Amino acid sequence: MKVLIPQLLLSYFIVVSCAPLKKLADLPLLLKENSGLIYQDSMIWVHNDSGDEPYLYQLNLEGSLLRKILVLGAKNIDWEDFTQDKKQNIYIGDFGNNNNSRQDLCIYKIPGIDLTKDTILAEKIEFHYPEQISFPPPPANRYFDAEAMVIINDSIYIFTKNRTQPNDGLTKCYQIPIYPGKYIAKLVSSFEVKPHGFLYSITAAACSPDGSKLALLSMTKVYIFSNQLNNQPFSFKFKKAYKLPFTQKEAIDFIDNRTILLS
Repeated sequence: MKVLIPQLLLSYFIVVSCAPLKKLADLPLLLKENSGLIYQDSMIWVHNDSGDEPYLYQLNLEGSLLRKILVLGAKNIDWEDFTQDKKQNIYIGDFGNNNNSRQDLCIYKIPGIDLTKDTILAEKIEFHYPEQISFPPPPANRYFDAEAMVIINDSIYIFTKNRTQPNDGLTKCYQIPIYPGKYIAKLVSSFEVKPHGFLYSITAAACSPDGSKLALLSMTKVYIFSNQLNNQPFSFKFKKAYKLPFTQKEAIDFIDNRTILLS
């Protein structure tokens, strides 16, 4: 999806009641299609959606571009989300699938980022949804686009973006291992986003550093879940949805256990 204006980097405080959004910076124009964000060592890493080469960009919280690194062994077909595990391995979700017609979905895994180099080699995690048997499926069954993922323990959890017509509001959660290889994604559970509609569909996800919260983002809301059982998404208990002003939001991460970044 194209964006014609600069992205904004915002902070948002998840407490008993939400503090207002605070603008931190304008992102550089070359990141006008920013679709993923991770916070690491007081810096952020971002990437663009389709249309860019496979680059990762490092910024400070003032929005200044510090470096860019070319990811070797990867293509940016439709990069949609960005996450990291506790060892700071990086994962890039190339699973954007607006038309539900792709058969080459994958996640690129980078074993840490070496800041002394201008290139970095990625490993590949390939997967498919076993419920999808036609490409594309009928409009009422278009659950196979995705723009969001998190890492919990040794698994990647992918959250689908609902493209059904009529829209039934379901976000489905799939699980695959964090190790390079080819996998059949396992359907874990689902969450009904209300009200139904494209503006409320999930565009990014993040877990708090202590694992106590899961945040799912849409263009108009952020949905917060609390950890209840076995660190499994949707064994997380829905806590609250916070309303946001409408913009094309596609990236989220936690700074700490109470504060999130959006762009």
